[in-house]
Amino acid sequence: SIGSGYTGTPVDLADPTVAVTNGWITVRVPADELTAAMADLEQVGEVTASSIDRFDVTDQVVDLQARVDAAQASVDRLVELMAQAGSVSDLIAAESALAERQATLESYQQQLETLEDQVAMSSLSVSITVRHEAVDANPAGFWDGLVAGWNGLVATLNGIVVALGFLVPWIAVVAVVGGLVWGVVVLVRRRRSPASED
Repeated sequence: SIGSGYTGTPVDLADPTVAVTNGWITVRVPADELTAAMADLEQVGEVTASSIDRFDVTDQVVDLQARVDAAQASVDRLVELMAQAGSVSDLIAAESALAERQATLESYQQQLETLEDQVAMSSLSVSITVRHEAVDANPAGFWDGLVAGWNGLVATLNGIVVALGFLVPWIAVVAVVGGLVWGVVVLVRRRRSPASED
């Protein structure tokens, strides 16, 4: 199947019952493996169309990394303040601020991870056509041939029986008529014989 080595939905084009199969697939490919991925696809079939989506998000990554670093520093500072809190009210205020900064830090980290994935991966969309000789999905075997031969023999015998059934009445009529003609001929000959003797 196509696309099984990358992130995406594999497409199976190995259907020998048809002459041509077509498929469209979109996969996530490491940016440094795009050339190899295209070469693999061209070995499977004819690549009729392709598109590659790559986004330059370097500036966004740098900006988010700076925010992550700042948020992490703020979290670390709040942890220190909590350890030095002189009263319960100071401790509660530090905990509230820490929870807020921790949520912000996690949000920045998730965004940064998503952007880093976009930098490392590219979306490859390919339309591919595979041509192969179509074969019968259920080829006849020896048993199928034997059954077909037996059915043909039975059909032939049935045809002969039907033909005989059709001819028997005609044969009977011809036999009766032939018998009558033969009888008339015999009678005529017998009558002529005494007359010739006189």
